Amino acid sequence: MGIRIGINGFGRMGRLALRAAWDWPEFEIVHINEVKEGIECAAHLLEFDSVHGGWIGSLLGLKITLFAGLALQVVALSALALLDPGWPVALSVAYVMGAQALSGIAKDLTKMSSKSAIKVLIPADAKGALFKWVAILTGSKNAFKGAGFFLGGVLLAGVGFRASLLAMAAGLTGCLWTSMALVFTSGVLSQSLPREKTVGA
Repeated sequence: MGIRIGINGFGRMGRLALRAAWDWPEFEIVHINEVKEGIECAAHLLEFDSVHGGWIGSLLGLKITLFAGLALQVVALSALALLDPGWPVALSVAYVMGAQALSGIAKDLTKMSSKSAIKVLIPADAKGALFKWVAILTGSKNAFKGAGFFLGGVLLAGVGFRASLLAMAAGLTGCLWTSMALVFTSGVLSQSLPREKTVGA
């Protein structure tokens, strides 16, 4: 039996310790003590840590998380388009909440993958360039959001709710196939994020 470990405090250092020790057969994590925010928040922060790459990204690779996020967003938009106005209110609310939950997971996966990809693509000795690209992408995010809201308003006014959702799902499907073709033909993001085998003192 391995060394039994309890983690007291599940902030960034506690999460990093868990990630570092997870693949070591000598360690057995038996308890995590976290009094703030609750279990759901702790699990979310462990899974979608954009600073250290996200646990799913380090285990499966950024290609999987990016493509899974885009595909889930397509599923969520398509599901919303299938909403029937004749359904009972309670069923409609539950259905929309489920679709929104999928959309939220998709957003977190794509955001984590995109931010982590910068760290993979920039050379390790080019920290200045890394911060520059992070600043550029973060600063342009709101501009892209504004363009998205504008485009959504145009679609709603022009073709209606269901057709707008299907159009967005079709557009994302095109983005998904294009990104898959680019990634697999160029070899970009072929590696997973590094997983350190040491726990900081």
